[in-house]
Amino acid sequence: MAMSAEQRDTSGAPPAAVHVSSEPGSSNNPHDESIRSAAENEIGAAAAASMPAVAPTEPLRPVDPGAAEVIASITRRLGDRATGPDGVTVVSTRELHNLSHSTSDEFAAFRARLCAVLTEAGQAERIVFSDDTSAAAQYRLLGSAYLVTADGFDQWEMYLSLTPVARDFQVWDARGAVRMLRLPRPGQQQITFNPR
Repeated sequence: MAMSAEQRDTSGAPPAAVHVSSEPGSSNNPHDESIRSAAENEIGAAAAASMPAVAPTEPLRPVDPGAAEVIASITRRLGDRATGPDGVTVVSTRELHNLSHSTSDEFAAFRARLCAVLTEAGQAERIVFSDDTSAAAQYRLLGSAYLVTADGFDQWEMYLSLTPVARDFQVWDARGAVRMLRLPRPGQQQITFNPR
C-alpha cells in the first residue's frame, strides 16, 4: 500500500539501508526490482535512490556440534589459558601424525579441514587451530590419526591431547576417540566426540 506525501516520514532522519541497486534495471534479480519498487512506493523515488545498496550476506553456517563439544571440553579443562598479545589462543596441529595408509596430500587436506572446523567452533572462545609451522602457538595438539569405517562412513579416528608449547606436560586429553568424516558431506556433522 502506497503512502501519501502527508504520511511519509518527514523527520529528516536518513532512511534505513535496504538492498536496492542504484540503477533501475541494473539487476538481473527480479527480487531486487521488487524491493526497489516497494521502496519507491513507500518513501518516494528520490529517497529510495539515495539509500545505499547493501550487498546480501552469506547465510550463517551452523557450528559443527562435535567440534563445539571438543572446544567446550578444552575450555572446561584449561580455564585460564595462555593467549597471544591479541588475546587469541593458537593451537598448532603440526604434531598430529598420520598413522593410516593415506597419502601425505590427503592427510594434509584433512588436517587443514580439521583446523577450519575447530577454528570455526572456537571463534567465540577466541581459539584458533593452525597447521602453519610459522604460527606462534601457545599449545600443541598431539596425537595420531587412523582411517576407520564407523557408523557406515570412512572417518579419521584421532586420539588427542593438548600440551603447552613452553612445557611438556598434558593439560587436556580427549579420553577417547575424536572422529571426523574422511570426506565432507554437505549438511552433515563433520566431527563426533563423546567425552568420557
